[in-house]
Amino acid sequence: MDEVRPLFVGKRLLVVDDEALHRMVVRSFLEPLQVGIDEAGNGKEAIERVWDTQYDLILMNLNMPKLNGYEATERLRAGDGGRQGRTTPIMAYTSEPPYIAQGKTEKVRMQGLLPKPCTRPDLIVAVGDSLQQRPLSPPQACAGKAVLVVDDSELNRLILNTDTGKRGHRGVGGGSGGGGHRGAGGAPLPIIGLSGESEEEQIRAARAAGMDDYLVKPIKQAILLQKVGEWLSSSPVPGADKS
Repeated sequence: MDEVRPLFVGKRLLVVDDEALHRMVVRSFLEPLQVGIDEAGNGKEAIERVWDTQYDLILMNLNMPKLNGYEATERLRAGDGGRQGRTTPIMAYTSEPPYIAQGKTEKVRMQGLLPKPCTRPDLIVAVGDSLQQRPLSPPQACAGKAVLVVDDSELNRLILNTDTGKRGHRGVGGGSGGGGHRGAGGAPLPIIGLSGESEEEQIRAARAAGMDDYLVKPIKQAILLQKVGEWLSSSPVPGADKS
C-alpha cells in the first residue's frame, strides 16, 4: 500500500455502478490510498457528474438500467459530459466475460477492462496502471489530419485506414517505403513503426532509424487510435493538406 500510494494521492475517481454494494466495496478498497471517490448509480448520473468535476479515472459498470456503460461512454466521448468527458480514461468494471466485452469496450474507446468481482490487489494494480496513462487526445485536435499508412499487405492498409478514419483522420495509402515517401518542406513528421517483431533489438533499430514510436502487431484499435492521436495532437503535420 505504501509503495503505490503516491500514484493515488490527490486523484479523483468516479465509480459508476447501479449496485450500491459494489460501489461500497470499491470505495473501501481504494479510500485508504487517499484518493477521492465520487459515485454514480447509472450512466445518466455519471454524465451529469462529469460535467461538474474533472476526474482522473472513471470506473464504469457495463450492465446498468437507464443508460448502460457502453452507451454512457459513447455519449461522454461525443461530448455530452463536456470537454473532459471526451478524454478522461474510462475502465470497464464488469462481470461480462472478457471475450464478449473486450471488443465492445475498445470500440467505445475505453482504456481497460477489469473483471468483477476482483480482489483488492487486482483492483489497486489495474487502477494504478490506468492513472499512469495519458488521457486520450481530443478528437477535434486531430480532425482533418492526414495519416500515411505504409504496409506491403493491402489488408493491413485497409484495416489501419479504416481504424484511423473513424477518428477523423484522412487515410493515405502506401504499399512500400518508397511509395510512401512524402515531401514535408523539411519539417519532421512523426513516424510510428509497426511490426510483428517485439524483440528489444528490433525496437532499438527502429528508434535508431529515426522512428518516433513503435507498436507491435496485432494492435488493438483503442491503442492505435490513442497513439496516433497523441502524436497528431503534439506535433503539427506540415503539408497535410497537400497529401
